[in-house]
Amino acid sequence: MKNEPRGNLILKCLAPIVAFALLAPSTSASQIEVLYTFKSVPDGHEPFARPILMGGKLYGTTRAGGIYDQGIVYQLQRTRSGWTKSTVYTFTGGDDGGKPWAELVHDKAGNLYGTAPSGGASGDGVVFELSPNSGGSWTETVLHTFTGSDGAGPLGGLIWDGSGNLYGTTSDGGAHSCDQYSQCGTVFKLSHSNSGWILTTLHSFDGSDGWGPASTLLMDANGNLFGTTRAGGHFKGSASGGVLYELSPSKDGWSFRVLCKFTLPSDPGTGRIAMCDKRLYGTNAEGGAYGSGFVYRVTPSAKGRKEHTIYSFTQYVDGDTPFSGVVCDTKGNLYGTTLLGGAYDEGTVFKLTLERGKWIETVLGSFTGLNGYQPAGGLTWDEKGHLYGTADGGAHGDCSGAGCGVVFEITP
Repeated sequence: MKNEPRGNLILKCLAPIVAFALLAPSTSASQIEVLYTFKSVPDGHEPFARPILMGGKLYGTTRAGGIYDQGIVYQLQRTRSGWTKSTVYTFTGGDDGGKPWAELVHDKAGNLYGTAPSGGASGDGVVFELSPNSGGSWTETVLHTFTGSDGAGPLGGLIWDGSGNLYGTTSDGGAHSCDQYSQCGTVFKLSHSNSGWILTTLHSFDGSDGWGPASTLLMDANGNLFGTTRAGGHFKGSASGGVLYELSPSKDGWSFRVLCKFTLPSDPGTGRIAMCDKRLYGTNAEGGAYGSGFVYRVTPSAKGRKEHTIYSFTQYVDGDTPFSGVVCDTKGNLYGTTLLGGAYDEGTVFKLTLERGKWIETVLGSFTGLNGYQPAGGLTWDEKGHLYGTADGGAHGDCSGAGCGVVFEITP
């Protein structure tokens, strides 16, 4: 089979294969604590992406708000009176980019890196770096401006390899058209040289192998990349709900293969793929046994990789529309968020634990609107096992009358 290294066979993901959904999920004493509420459009609006930790501080993006309503990068620092927010950078929507969706990454020197899907000289988005100055201000440098042919609309975040290269995806652009309005998207690599950063397109999607990659990539110990697309992966003559793919480095370049084709109406969303015990875990925002989304596991086997739906959401108290992917702890438990469902139908934070061969869900917290709603960006760990995330709206503020969003914490 073409572009399938190591002789493995690829199994199509016929979801759901196995579904364990409890109609009355257990609850936990963990509660959602709001660390910061965005108060107005200039303060920041729609913190879509999860925050990251660097030096004991939280850093994140909002896809709207700021002086120009093009989004900001913010910092949260713990003080005796609580968490204090400061604006690291305000996007203008011009050459510097605009509307950042994804989480940031940082290097050892304390610089931040990210993507903005709009703005730039061509309007197709940028990759940027933010460097701290001695006086407390930050300087933005555009590392790459997309032009369409090399990608457009980078919705996912960036990851590092061990050599200091950055990897990411664009949801649009590339060499192939998927409809009359857009191209199918790309996977790219940014390498640093004496003359600046150089972009290499590792793969251009053509629709049959996926369309619209929006997730942040995962790299394993061997340097293989894994990600999802939101559409494409045509199956038996019709468009499916996207694919899970792998890119493997080789002497002749990068080899691409589709690991799974999601054959029911579904949406892998923008969530990060997690790897636990050499298995891949992810979420689909739709589909599953009840049509409200599911968590899946992909396991290596002698015949390739085998996919199972390990939990299907019921739309009710246990959650609905798991958009953000999952993270795992050292014991193999999975954690994530749902956009809807829960006690107030405003979203949940959940935990999945494998017990006697079945995955049992625990709702760690339900959003009420007063503590945020629609947590879309996933979760981040700290060394003490605390979880941090964002909710796109809710709490206070006058942003479209629905609140401007929050940053929250869950303490084990």
